[in-house]
Amino acid sequence: MQAITVVRGFTLIELIIVIVISGIIAAGSARFISHTALGYVATAARQGGAATGVVVAEKMSRELRSALPNSIRTYAGNSCIEFVPVLHAAKYASAPVVPQSSGTTVSLVNSDYISDGSATEYAIIYPVDANKIYSLPANSTDPSHRTRVEIAQVAGNVITLSANHQFPADSPTRRVFIVSQPVSYCLNVISSVRGIYRYSGYGFNPSAAVPNANKASLLVNNISTNNFRFTVAPATLVRNALVEFSFEVEMNNEKFRMDREVQIRNVP
Repeated sequence: MQAITVVRGFTLIELIIVIVISGIIAAGSARFISHTALGYVATAARQGGAATGVVVAEKMSRELRSALPNSIRTYAGNSCIEFVPVLHAAKYASAPVVPQSSGTTVSLVNSDYISDGSATEYAIIYPVDANKIYSLPANSTDPSHRTRVEIAQVAGNVITLSANHQFPADSPTRRVFIVSQPVSYCLNVISSVRGIYRYSGYGFNPSAAVPNANKASLLVNNISTNNFRFTVAPATLVRNALVEFSFEVEMNNEKFRMDREVQIRNVP
């Protein structure tokens, strides 16, 4: 008996149907994958923008918290804020304070501060007036402006001043601050780059003004000029001073707004 051979295969119509269906599935899969990838990229970009804003806000907040009491001031239409950073605060046992005679030493109580000598440092007692913090050179002959004096050396529990000095008032808490030169944060454009810049090493100036560009370091760029502000609420009898600031980071046609309130913990 002759065997019957069965030929297995598919017709042209079946082939076309399979190709069409496979194409539809492939197109849908590609679109799904591309949308997923784009969504991931967009999410990562948003997280990056938000993280940038958080880091910048936290850095400024930390520095502002350690600011010398009554040294914070805004200028340039509230687009800049200036303050004097505190390096160390200690109790003093004795100091040349009115009505005592002038002297060159301040004796501390159990201080562990060690100066690295990398920058000029100043001693300040009872800073209650910003004008007296920033105005007139140290060692002025006017006793009412002797809030700040340059330090020659800090060794153990003794601060040696750069010259004979007489502080205008005793601190009720007998606290002396060791500070550095002022620092400013400003929204500015330098070399066509708009951003928040940190200025340092420019010295004390009676009238606040945007320092030279060579004293600036870029903190973050792509900052919107909208809704940018620094606001200072002076201390009262029931609370410490407050600093509020707002800014917007622009990335990929999106804006990420940061609002922060900082309580200034130091007291004179």
